[in-house]
Amino acid sequence: MKSRSILFAFTISATVALALACGSGGGGSGSASTAGTNGSASSGTTSSKKILASNIIFGASTTRAKELLALEEAGVDTTTKIVAANVVIDTSKTEVTSTNLQTALESELAPNLDLLLPGTAWTVENVNVNYSGAVSGAAAITFAASGNTFTLDSGTLGIIATNSKASDPTVSYVEGSVRYRMITRGMMFCEFEYTGTNNGGKVFTLNSVVSVAFSSKDKLVLCAIGGSRSGVNGQISVLRKK
Repeated sequence: MKSRSILFAFTISATVALALACGSGGGGSGSASTAGTNGSASSGTTSSKKILASNIIFGASTTRAKELLALEEAGVDTTTKIVAANVVIDTSKTEVTSTNLQTALESELAPNLDLLLPGTAWTVENVNVNYSGAVSGAAAITFAASGNTFTLDSGTLGIIATNSKASDPTVSYVEGSVRYRMITRGMMFCEFEYTGTNNGGKVFTLNSVVSVAFSSKDKLVLCAIGGSRSGVNGQISVLRKK
């Protein structure tokens, strides 16, 4: 699984002092940076020049004058701000494919699922689908454009341990849409109505707590970690955007 350490590092904003490749005292690996159209920026402005991610210095606080003074004495520009799109990422030793920080955050490291999911359709591959009544094979789900719901269009969705009605109405299945809510970026709560065909067609309201183990704009790895649905715990579903 792709390391998330880069994510936590780059979310430090006010505490970042930038070692600009073309700034005073620059040199070394910074020579690989590409200058923007504006050249060097004045104090407190946003620069359009591009810098390597390896040239960013973390940990210096703007409230600790001694740290900033030491950096400035070392020739580090502590005032110019760089937009994330101009931070160039060396992807040679990572699983990140985006070449700049902004795209990496939005597409690979920290996509906003509340914005990504609505109105999209995904294929589903289940891992460890071993509960009773499971329908084997691929599944498909569609997120509604609004309302925080999705439909199980076909197959079995492991993270709620339930089949779609279209797959086989003679076995227990999801009745209607599944309601979902993002509790945090890494956790989803699902609730749905379940028709138990072995109980005279009685309808139950069940839920599942789902961990988002991996997320990108094109792929999600979800793992059920609890809930009221029997057999759901530990089920894994891999979603790929159509």
